[in-house]
Amino acid sequence: MNRRSFHWLWIGQSSANLGDAFYTLAVVSHLYSLTHSATFAAMVPLLRVGMMLAGGLAAPLVMARFSLKGILIASQWGQTGLLLALYTAISVSVSHVTEIMAIFAVILMMAFLDGWTVPTRNALVPRLIPEDQWVKANGWLLTSDQIVQLIGWIAGGMLSAKWGVRELIGLTFGMFLFSSVSLKWVKEAGQPREKDQKHLPNRGQWQIGWKTLWSRRILRRLVMTDILDTAAGSVWVGALTLVFVREILHRGPDWWGWINGSYFAGMILGGVIVVHLSRHLERNLVRAMGWGSLLAGAFVFIYAWNEHPGVALALCLLMGPPYQLRETAQRTLLQKSVDDTLLPHVLAAHGSLTYATFGLSVLSMSLAADLWGIQTPYIISGVLLLGAAFIALTAAISD
Repeated sequence: MNRRSFHWLWIGQSSANLGDAFYTLAVVSHLYSLTHSATFAAMVPLLRVGMMLAGGLAAPLVMARFSLKGILIASQWGQTGLLLALYTAISVSVSHVTEIMAIFAVILMMAFLDGWTVPTRNALVPRLIPEDQWVKANGWLLTSDQIVQLIGWIAGGMLSAKWGVRELIGLTFGMFLFSSVSLKWVKEAGQPREKDQKHLPNRGQWQIGWKTLWSRRILRRLVMTDILDTAAGSVWVGALTLVFVREILHRGPDWWGWINGSYFAGMILGGVIVVHLSRHLERNLVRAMGWGSLLAGAFVFIYAWNEHPGVALALCLLMGPPYQLRETAQRTLLQKSVDDTLLPHVLAAHGSLTYATFGLSVLSMSLAADLWGIQTPYIISGVLLLGAAFIALTAAISD
């Protein structure tokens, strides 16, 4: 096992994630300045989720032919090249229509490649560090992801205002370039691809991850809880949070930022707690999932009926540790329950299921908010989290 490789993977992916936050902010801002249309700007996250789903569905076919490190290299260098193309398109003098088409083309292709990145990174972790440190490693990765998002949205807004969109895209290109180069020092130490998987027909290679997810009892329960948790988490998308802040808390858009910041701060705090308790959690992963969902569900219920802004901030902070506990336990349990050679396929299938669930639930929660008021999605979210907690805790008792 190679901890040095894990550190380079961690540093490189953190750099790419920070760049991704800058890039998203830059393209949304630039599209709005070109079109003066909120609809065009709002299409960016929807298109990204859709193409990441497509990339996740295609990932098993790629994983059957190439090493995990090779896939990650192709994804990172591909996105780096696309960012250079985007920087060029924004820099040269072209019509607005051409520029908008180029931006959307880059968004689609980058999201497709990013659909390979997350399952590949998570499948690499067990090959780089000892099993008794998986909880700590996953905790650090999740925590660094939250820190990067928090810094990315705060710093990205300031840099965009000070420098401009083109310069922010240039900075993003540099961060992705560093991430791509850093993969040189990641040494994949794991089992080679199995010959029987390599020679399976395309349909068999695509199905192997899905079949594994549904063929094992523990994985079926994990998938059921994750579907409920993912659907519940869709209430924290920007549009719903903004409406809740305006209609229930009676505050302006600045409080939207405070709510998001408090939520991310809670996730970071939760990550620190999880890393500190990693040895204890190793022996209680299913219970940790259940208690994480139970506590998060209780806090969301209170949040749905609360109208005091200060209490809302405190609740968002308190939600962070349970959410982080659940996420870390779920990821580690998935890694422990599947053999190294099957794990990439299972993670790709699991990621595709997560993207599809999230996209559908965002639409469903938005419709519920329009029909029955903005508090309704948060009440539904609390119910879903309690359902996930029930499944996980009954599984822990039966086992």
